[in-house]
Amino acid sequence: MEYISIALKALFSQQDGDEILHAMRFFDEHAMQFHNKKDSTPDLVHLDSDISESVMMSLLQKEDDATYSNDQLSMVGQVVLSKWMVEDRSCLPLKFHKGDSIFNVLLHFASKTLLIKDGYPVCKYGRLLRWHSLTTNLGEDLFTTAMLASWNVETGCKRNYFDWPAFLQHDCKEINALFDKPMADIHMHLKGSSYNVDISWLCLMNNIEDMSQRFKEIGKRRESTG
Repeated sequence: MEYISIALKALFSQQDGDEILHAMRFFDEHAMQFHNKKDSTPDLVHLDSDISESVMMSLLQKEDDATYSNDQLSMVGQVVLSKWMVEDRSCLPLKFHKGDSIFNVLLHFASKTLLIKDGYPVCKYGRLLRWHSLTTNLGEDLFTTAMLASWNVETGCKRNYFDWPAFLQHDCKEINALFDKPMADIHMHLKGSSYNVDISWLCLMNNIEDMSQRFKEIGKRRESTG
């Protein structure tokens, strides 16, 4: 999961949107200027599927060239192109793109991290840390919408509601049952607690120098008594 996480960050945060549109000749009037080839027609490239190993390596290096070696990044790039961008028919019930696509990488990750419970996305408890780490950078909607769209196509669900929680719940029944009950955070700060803490605080704030000296004296006594 660590390697697919860095691959997702590289694919969805290190690619420039304008470059993708230009490569697709979305802006025909600017296509020649982008490729600097006034006398030839630029090739049509879909960077969601036509990613070479060198381009993938470049994106991975942009994302993180300090933690991983070039050999490790090269290995990740090869797995992206040969496995994660490819359709996975074992991930049921999800509809993968039949050809190579970076959006298949989203589904590979989402299928191992999310569940759909009562029509809503839920995070697997064992994947919470990985989920939080990745979605802090890319956001949750990228994964939830991709997975739900895939699931809807495969199951024939016609979705007309999109109001799942902004931060996904998890599937740990024990913790969910605990937090379903009324709770109160009752705590006391060691060496600074009392039942009249408000009065003590006012006294401290209005006599800072005097109280500071008293704290020093108390500290010395504690040191001497061990």
